[in-house]
Amino acid sequence: MSKTLKGTRQNDTLRGGNGDDFLFGREGNDVLFGGGSYGHDYLWGEGGNDFLLGEKGHDFLSGGSGNDVLSGDSGSDRLLGGEGSDTLFGGTEDDFLFGDSDNDVLSGGNGRDGLNGGDGNDTINGGDGSDTVDGGEGNDVLYGGEKYGHDSLSGGGGDDLLWGEGGHDVLRGGDGNDTLSGGRGDDRLYGGDGNDTLSGGEGDDRLHGDGGNNLLLGGPGNDFLQAGTSVDTLVGGGGTDTMFGAASRTNSVFIVGDNREDFTWVKNFDVEVDRRGNAIGHDHLRSTGAELEIMYWVEILGVHRSWPYLGERDMTYSGMWAGTIVRKDNKEPVGELTVRVGVQSWDFSPWNHSWLVAGRMNDRRVVESLEILPFEGELPDL
Repeated sequence: MSKTLKGTRQNDTLRGGNGDDFLFGREGNDVLFGGGSYGHDYLWGEGGNDFLLGEKGHDFLSGGSGNDVLSGDSGSDRLLGGEGSDTLFGGTEDDFLFGDSDNDVLSGGNGRDGLNGGDGNDTINGGDGSDTVDGGEGNDVLYGGEKYGHDSLSGGGGDDLLWGEGGHDVLRGGDGNDTLSGGRGDDRLYGGDGNDTLSGGEGDDRLHGDGGNNLLLGGPGNDFLQAGTSVDTLVGGGGTDTMFGAASRTNSVFIVGDNREDFTWVKNFDVEVDRRGNAIGHDHLRSTGAELEIMYWVEILGVHRSWPYLGERDMTYSGMWAGTIVRKDNKEPVGELTVRVGVQSWDFSPWNHSWLVAGRMNDRRVVESLEILPFEGELPDL
């Protein structure tokens, strides 16, 4: 049988029965229980700092004003925090949680949950399962969940922190200066507007800087890094990475690869390479309509094809392929070499100067028409 229970101005405790119950706490700090059977219950805390527990069944819980605690428990539940700084727990099945205004804490629990913080600086954890998490406005902290659900996290407005954790996740920073970390799994990260920091973590990840001046860190695995429309820094990390700097001539890209077999793609501008240092690299350089001038030879330098050894002097290649290298331990190589590049600094001309650094493993870079901004300082030893 269905029940309708209403509280008073005092602090009330209301408990539903076995049917579909309607509980209204009204004013005061109330405790509402939906009931132990599988009825679909409706609980409204209304005024005061209330505790609402849906228990079994597919329940609807609304905290109202005040700092409330809502727990759906079992069943697929709908939780609305309302005004105040609320704490919402989804429970065991597929739940929807909305924090609404103020600074809320949301936890999805098990199941495929939808969580939205609303306004305020919220902390949201999707929990187990493949969850959809939206921080809304404010400076939010979002967690996809430790296990292997494939989560979608969106920061919304404000300066947000997004952690994908386990699974193959999609992270979108939105507006503001955001920090995104994919964690384990093959993740996709989109910075959105603002000056963002993107870290792929483990797995084969795709990072897109979008607007603002961004830092993209591939981490372990074979990653793809896409610069945005402003001044970005791309760091490939371990594995075979592809780093692509695109946009107009108004951006600058600072690229670092720290593993072997690095690939560099360059398109539609003159490139002058100044190779210094002695770190052994196996980087591949490909250019489209570009001219590459090698000014210094150290270790291995090259580009997917062989040339006869030309000695310790400058050389220039133009066209689809450009590259070089040349000696190791001051020993003269004999015959033809499959040259591979280990570049430590690039000087883009005829524009101003910027640096790109190649390290010791497998990275791929693509750079389209851009204007290089001044860069000062010493390059790191890789």
